[in-house]
Amino acid sequence: FPVPATETMPSKSKLLKDLVNEAQGMTQSADTGTPSAIVVGAGAAGMITALGLSSIGVSVIVLEEQSEEEFFGPSDSSRAVQTDEPLVLSPESVECLQRWGLVALAARGKKVPDLGPCARVIDYIELRDMNGRLIERSSLDDAVCIRASDLCRQILDTAVERGAFQVRYSTRVVHFVDISWGAAIIAADSFKYAADLLIGADGLSSLVPARL
Repeated sequence: FPVPATETMPSKSKLLKDLVNEAQGMTQSADTGTPSAIVVGAGAAGMITALGLSSIGVSVIVLEEQSEEEFFGPSDSSRAVQTDEPLVLSPESVECLQRWGLVALAARGKKVPDLGPCARVIDYIELRDMNGRLIERSSLDDAVCIRASDLCRQILDTAVERGAFQVRYSTRVVHFVDISWGAAIIAADSFKYAADLLIGADGLSSLVPARL
């Protein structure tokens, strides 16, 4: 239940009390028949979680502290200079993404997630020492390699196209509370939301796991 931003924030105790009172009055999933979730963090973990939950009928909103431009970088930036590390998705992960809707036919005729031109199908991975000497070579059987930001972009585009879930950028969660039927959050701009499930996917400094 979004609310307009205010010029000054009230005290923390009043914020939390008001948040609990407002959230308790919201319609629960038991009444609507649709479970709901808040995912804090729009990185690879958060976006994959949101995609998976939405595929089974959960109403999901993803909250990300950075703006969309800060998160992905300027639209004219070169992918060659991006600093995010590539992810290697196992065949099992690939299968999950296929079930959740990221599916396309690769050039070689095999089904792989629709992760765009930045993704690569790989058959093996090598582990080498500092001198380049081969230590181990493991077969991956058509795993997919993609940068985290490219994966997030593809999931975001899919979510927007299909109306799968919402992503709200420039939203820094500052407090959350337990309520009788779930959890509620409040952001720095006074945005408020409540859901059955609260998931922290915003890194080691996340407020969510720190208070569980």
